[in-house]
Amino acid sequence: MDNIPDYLVLRLNGTSFLDRREEILSIEYNSIFTFAEFKMEACRTLRVKYDPKCRLFDKEGIETFEDDLNMLKSHDVLYLTSRGEDFDYSSVLNDYDRKDVLGEGGFGKVYHAVNRETGEDVAIKLMDISHYLTHADQIEEIYREADALQKMNHSHIISLHKAFVQRKEVILIMEYTGGGELKDRVEEMKDMDEIYARFIFQQICSAMSYCHNRGLIHRDLKLENVLFKEKGGMIIKIVDFGIAGVCKPQEKEKTDSGTLSYMPSEVLSGEKLEAGPGIDIWALGVMLYTMIYGKLPFYGDTEDEIINCIIKKKPSFKDKKTISKELKDLLIKVLNKDSDKRLSMFDLQNHKWMEMQDEEILTSIEESKLEQEQEEEKKNEEDELNAFDKLNIKDDKKSSKAGSDYNSLSAHSSNPSGGRKKKKMRGSSPRSGMNGTGKKKKKTIKKKAT
Repeated sequence: MDNIPDYLVLRLNGTSFLDRREEILSIEYNSIFTFAEFKMEACRTLRVKYDPKCRLFDKEGIETFEDDLNMLKSHDVLYLTSRGEDFDYSSVLNDYDRKDVLGEGGFGKVYHAVNRETGEDVAIKLMDISHYLTHADQIEEIYREADALQKMNHSHIISLHKAFVQRKEVILIMEYTGGGELKDRVEEMKDMDEIYARFIFQQICSAMSYCHNRGLIHRDLKLENVLFKEKGGMIIKIVDFGIAGVCKPQEKEKTDSGTLSYMPSEVLSGEKLEAGPGIDIWALGVMLYTMIYGKLPFYGDTEDEIINCIIKKKPSFKDKKTISKELKDLLIKVLNKDSDKRLSMFDLQNHKWMEMQDEEILTSIEESKLEQEQEEEKKNEEDELNAFDKLNIKDDKKSSKAGSDYNSLSAHSSNPSGGRKKKKMRGSSPRSGMNGTGKKKKKTIKKKAT
């Protein structure tokens, strides 16, 4: 080895910082080692029998070979598997002291943890994939996603330190954030004003644009997956990017209801099942609507009701809260059920609402309020006119009916020879000496012929 470090720290596979008294020893050397000699010295130092099959791994679980020895630095940690077995990732977890639970869901738990050696705060997410991991290709895909995420560098995307699969569990060791979920912030505030919501939304869009430009789709974007860096702060970080989507099924019947509310109509209807940017754009629209109104745009008591609402209904803007016409236009365009007509990320970021000055937004809201008041006033006037017209029509009908009854009665009275009344009049009158008209009969006196 050309560059010889002062010493290296060796651990047996499956052990950790906690076991340093027995298994972690410094290996010092003053001569040049071959790789075989290096492994023999490692076995001797750790007091295990040398086996030619033994292997060495770094802290990431990546196997170390002869060419890698030149890259080693002082204080680097190497794990020895004395019989040639695979790396045991439990040793990595044992390097962290778990504190409290940050979150819990259908796929497992997220813990706040502290590195015992460095004191660094991290978040550890344990995801149970036993029901979904069916073949080795899926594990490879997880590692590919993890590798891509570890190379990403964006201020609003959580940093992924390590990712590995251990006993059908995906384990993610990530940057720690202590500000809580965006979902909790929305519930606490009930709803957000446009300027506040836009500041957060712009950060999310910036992160999503960065990823889409690199061919990465989130696939599970929702309020719960946006975290605040600090309590009460306004800077956000997106989590569960990519890897969660690999582990989670896209079929609607196997998706939890929280995620279901953010899924676009084309996925739920079966029109499209592949992951594309449109899935994230739709989810962004659902998130923004919920931030503004404090409720989801599509909802129901059962999964079937939620699915039916997403596929068939349009988002409602009939609310006591008035929004700017620019925001309404943006929401309509990102929640377009036709994925081909939905806004692209570029068009979304360049939409007028995203670029307006704060004062312009406030002015637009006031204009919308005025228009809404005028519309309500006009509607009230129309309702009053309609009610008045209905009342007049009702009165006209009553008058018409009364007139019809009167005419009918007059017709019967002026026609004594008609119908059944004629027969009655032929009989004996209750008043003697009366004719059919109620007048006294005139007596005709006939003179006797002489």
